[in-house]
Amino acid sequence: MKLILAKPQPEPTRIPADARRSKHYPAFTIIEVLVVLSIVVLIIAILVPAIGRFRERSRASASLAYLRQHSALLSVYSDDWKGTLPYFSSKLGPKTSLRCNGGDITLETVYFGPSAFWNFGMADIYYNGRCADPSFSPPTAPHALGRYDMPCTFMADPNYFVRELSEPIPNQLRAVRFSDVLYPSFKCAFLEEVFQVDATMPPFDRPTRMGFVDGHAAEYRTADLVPGYQLGDGNSTDLYYRLHPASQQYWPLHTQSGVRGRDIR
Repeated sequence: MKLILAKPQPEPTRIPADARRSKHYPAFTIIEVLVVLSIVVLIIAILVPAIGRFRERSRASASLAYLRQHSALLSVYSDDWKGTLPYFSSKLGPKTSLRCNGGDITLETVYFGPSAFWNFGMADIYYNGRCADPSFSPPTAPHALGRYDMPCTFMADPNYFVRELSEPIPNQLRAVRFSDVLYPSFKCAFLEEVFQVDATMPPFDRPTRMGFVDGHAAEYRTADLVPGYQLGDGNSTDLYYRLHPASQQYWPLHTQSGVRGRDIR
């Protein structure tokens, strides 16, 4: 039988109390903290505008996708309605009633008013009855203060938009045919309209996004647009035009020569 002796354990090293109190832990100085904060603030200042521009371009891309969707429906509509483009105005009157059964909504407007409210006339058949389909509001519009307008030129004879040939409303109100469009890739089908204007941006630099009769969509500057037919002089017999004077903002809606004209230079 062997006897195993336990090895003696070394005594723990005792640190004098004075040494423990005087031990120094590394820390940041105030200058170092301020330098780090300055760098963080600088990085944020660089990134925030870039993120804002990225979000703006993403919304613009989404709006162009909606414009392509709406414009592509024109050829479908034309096939369904004997080759005509959307037309909802009444010649009986100045008032026109638009009905969306899907949302149980009836809207009264005048002559060219369906330019702004075309969705109520098309929602039941072409948007599954969704009168307030998300695609009707531009993603670029703050607080949904925007819409897509259909050109007034879809609702009258092309001669109405030629000053020498124009006759008083409602003489020339009629549906126009898809085949009447001479420049489908240059004729606006839907115009993005945003009501809150960026005051920091000069008016001629603001982007104009449009869908075209041939189904494509693109963004242009005001300088790229052809001036429209000047109806909004306050003397028009059309009540709708009295409400908004013709300006660059409405050029693609009031195309000279109507659907036979072009909106892009």
